[in-house]
Amino acid sequence: MGVSITKQGIVKASAFSETFVNPLDTHFYEEPDKSIWIRLVHHNNPANALFSSSNTFGSSVYLDEDRWFYASIVTAITNNTYEFMVKQKTTSSATEEKYRWVQTVNPFTAVFGDVDATDVVKNTSSGYSVNSSYGGIYKLNNNAYFVANNGTQSNWFCALGSWSTWNGGIPGYAQKAITTGYLDLYLRIDNQINSVASIFKNSIKASEFIEF
Repeated sequence: MGVSITKQGIVKASAFSETFVNPLDTHFYEEPDKSIWIRLVHHNNPANALFSSSNTFGSSVYLDEDRWFYASIVTAITNNTYEFMVKQKTTSSATEEKYRWVQTVNPFTAVFGDVDATDVVKNTSSGYSVNSSYGGIYKLNNNAYFVANNGTQSNWFCALGSWSTWNGGIPGYAQKAITTGYLDLYLRIDNQINSVASIFKNSIKASEFIEF
């Protein structure tokens, strides 16, 4: 069912939410510490298919169930606290790795020097991998839209929205090639206040719903 308004002024939708919602993936993901996340970027089996440099990453990209990008929602964050998590598998049968950190600059406006390893706070709890040379993500828009700062400005590891190949796939986090696996980006939302209202094809999100 899509969003509809009856003659009586009743609004109907598949989902109503007072928090951040990604219309391309309306699921909420919970980590062991009870934090709640939404997935912003999904790139599965990049050895088989890539994004394109002409894709509209600044707004929304949906190519197919293996390739979509909806990171523009981070622009609604007003407290300068961006907690991200990368989940990746190098191959479809590999063990999943998780990397989690907080950065204070929006990746759409950040440059390389804004997200050095010393500029972010990494989660070192059990279950999360840590790479000492890596910082946060920023917009490179060359080979890939977002990449991670790994201490070398010419590198483009953690290639989120990648349209170029590397070692038979794309460069993932921690200098690992992602081939038949996946590279996904998540945003923590339970510590954020939703300040926008939006109506999507099947859902509505707003800062507050009033029932009467």
